[in-house]
Amino acid sequence: MTQPPRAASAISVAPIPYPDPLEIDAQLAEMMAVRRASFSHERPASKTVHLWCFGRDQESALHIAHTPADFTGDTERSAIWEMTAQLSARIRSRAWGFGLAFCAMGELLHDAKSIPDDLLREVNTDRLRVRPLADLLCAATIFDARGRKFCSAGYIHASERGPTSWQNDTLDGQQTIDTWLSHLRADIVTAQVWAAAVSLSPDQNLAVVRGIRAIASKGRSTAMTRPSGREPAQIMTASR
Repeated sequence: MTQPPRAASAISVAPIPYPDPLEIDAQLAEMMAVRRASFSHERPASKTVHLWCFGRDQESALHIAHTPADFTGDTERSAIWEMTAQLSARIRSRAWGFGLAFCAMGELLHDAKSIPDDLLREVNTDRLRVRPLADLLCAATIFDARGRKFCSAGYIHASERGPTSWQNDTLDGQQTIDTWLSHLRADIVTAQVWAAAVSLSPDQNLAVVRGIRAIASKGRSTAMTRPSGREPAQIMTASR
């Protein structure tokens, strides 16, 4: 069974060098640009996501690696832990986070407190495209080892409107943590990337990482699944 990557016990003494918010915003924009460029050449039924790994050395130089992952077919999928470990090895510096970028049918709700019931119903029945404001979205999300989530999304066919960006803390309370662990049990893509990111700092996130490992040890969260389906619901409650 593939497990989340374990950090070396005697090496991880220096604090993780996180980038400033402007650098993260620039990286989200780059992730979306790369994903949109490849999306224009893909077949309509493609279910491709781009996985990203981010590192930074003590001299503040950024180290970045990414790879496309195509899950269109029914063949056995690679474990996300293996993919994130391979990306970490490529950056040759201490990783501070992981991210993903994807294109999907969706709808952005600005300043919404919750997702309307009718919208959830249409997402769950794969009827989102019938909504007048629904359209193809390109979205990028970065999770850092502190559990912070940075997102940006925009309509592919209305680029003049610009992207909408937002952020939140996925470890701000037990209820929020339990929600993410529930998503992980359901093999939701974003939750698997989240788990890989918070596992980069096991000492700081000890209880959460224990929960992640317990799920992985039971044979769950071993593959990236459903890059479409419920995934658009992850980006519909954007707030400025």
